[in-house]
Amino acid sequence: MTVSLLNNEEVDHRYVAYAIGRAAENIRDAYPEPSEELLKLLKSDNPELIAYAIFALRQLGKEINIIPEKETKVKIYQNGKIRELFLGEIFKSQTEENKKS
Repeated sequence: MTVSLLNNEEVDHRYVAYAIGRAAENIRDAYPEPSEELLKLLKSDNPELIAYAIFALRQLGKEINIIPEKETKVKIYQNGKIRELFLGEIFKSQTEENKKS
């Protein structure tokens, strides 16, 4: 059900992507497949949406072959705080976390 919210234009997709990332273990095999919908978000003009999509895809254990523009700064909720990071830092930190696990 959460994944289908990505097709609803009345919903802020940043929060949906974050929710998918947080619930990754439980919805990994959901229908529709969450990673297919999240990959579409990487083409967004909204850098915060891209950041949350990267987070969710990494939590689902997916590889991302698209490297985002590193100089774009975004505000995202991470580790209990709203943080301001460069998009490239989010991509890099999620990549490093996956290598450790």
